[in-house]
Amino acid sequence: MLRLLVVEGADRGQTFVLGKPSVSLGTSPDNDICLSDPYISRHHGRIAVSQNQWVYQDLGSTNGSVVDYSGKQLRLDLTNPTAVLDTGCLIRLGQTVLRPKMEMAARTQTAQQHTVIAQRSLAELSEAQQGQAPTLNDLLAMQELEKRLAEASSPEAMLDMVLEALLDAFPEATHAIIVLIDKKIGKPRRTAARIRGEAGRAREDVPISMSIADRVLGKGESLLFSDVATEFQQSRSVVSAGIRSSLCAPLWTGDETVGLVQVERRSGRASFSEEDLGRLGLFASKAALGIVASELRSAESTSRRLEGLSARLIPSFIGEPGTAESGDVRAMDASVLFSDIRGYTRTAERLSVTDTLAMLSTYHASVEDIVARHGGRIVKTPGDAVLAAFWKETRGRSHAMCALKCGEEILDDLPRAARAWEGMGARLEIGIGINAGQVAAGLIGKHHLEPTIIGDPVNVAQRLESATKSLQCPLIFSESVRERLPGDVEAVFLDQVTVSGREAPLRIYSLARFVAAEDP
Repeated sequence: MLRLLVVEGADRGQTFVLGKPSVSLGTSPDNDICLSDPYISRHHGRIAVSQNQWVYQDLGSTNGSVVDYSGKQLRLDLTNPTAVLDTGCLIRLGQTVLRPKMEMAARTQTAQQHTVIAQRSLAELSEAQQGQAPTLNDLLAMQELEKRLAEASSPEAMLDMVLEALLDAFPEATHAIIVLIDKKIGKPRRTAARIRGEAGRAREDVPISMSIADRVLGKGESLLFSDVATEFQQSRSVVSAGIRSSLCAPLWTGDETVGLVQVERRSGRASFSEEDLGRLGLFASKAALGIVASELRSAESTSRRLEGLSARLIPSFIGEPGTAESGDVRAMDASVLFSDIRGYTRTAERLSVTDTLAMLSTYHASVEDIVARHGGRIVKTPGDAVLAAFWKETRGRSHAMCALKCGEEILDDLPRAARAWEGMGARLEIGIGINAGQVAAGLIGKHHLEPTIIGDPVNVAQRLESATKSLQCPLIFSESVRERLPGDVEAVFLDQVTVSGREAPLRIYSLARFVAAEDP
């Protein structure tokens, strides 16, 4: 048997157990051992048994492979692609260093005979479950599990309930563990554990032995161990955890393995039984279906929330010309309008909270209608401010022209909107900053998803709005906006200013009508 310990690199701490005569290594998910190092090729190397020796072979990788024999390095290439491995050598691939640990076959068989008390394949478990009549305790445990699974409101709550049910079903256990696997790369994507006697949510800082997990997932077997430290004496996580006895079963849905469940005794001398192994297999099949169903419901809920946001911003970018999609982020050329109410803080101090909210609601509603008429979307309304984005041509106008016309209409509508504020003894004045350029749009948050846009154009638009007060001009736009406007627009150069966060000075403009209106 050969174990590979990752001692340096992105996958440091992982252990791979080689359970077949030949395994491949690389970054591609179709490898037996998939590594995360970007300096490793998709199919970098192979380890195989040859004449009772373990041999490493470089598969023509881009950055090559090195086998280090106590400081003496053997670089492998096309003319010399192989090297015999021994205990004490190191395999260097990119920024990753692997340490092979070899055990004699006879010693491995003896250890397994001593420590693996029982093992069952998925087929054997299915036959056993169909052919045996469950005990009353098993029926009660399964009934309680199904009840808890039905009550789970989220995948996180589902894992909590499965762990709690595991400890209830196996009173000898001190720890219950769940490992969910990313099917694309064959690595854990979520682990959670519960310690008996500890209330609250599942913990993710409990040492979990991936050596045991690798064996269960690799062979699709349910296993019962006693004296676990003897079986996995090369695994630091097993030794440090002090595992005495362990039951482990794959989370098998009937079509695929999505992870595993494990119950352990980390104190005392008692061990689990073969009957417990059968019960855990039954338990795992129920839990697997519940976990998958919960994650599907969560994905559907997220999809519905995304669809609900379509009228606001982000999904509108999907399929739009000129956008570049990367995951959940859309990059595009857009114009950004930022408006803010001047003296809002002083106004809010004089009015009641309900009056302030009513005035803001009325103002934002009118601005939202104007933005929509010009083909834009309001992204955020933080307090008294409005952040809107324009990214497509509307009625023959560029997005920059749409943003500018929108700003004009907001200011033209200001006297009407201000009348409601004046009736409450408040004054409504606003400043508008407009900028254009490359922005990134996406959804942020986990449970509460919210659309947003980020990038230098957004920051500059906010800085331009701040400058409207000192320059006594209600609307200011940048050079990047002016460049996107048709030649007949009367853009008036105002000044060349330094904006916070930018080293180069910025040329700013307004429309002639607003500059003239502010002149004495």
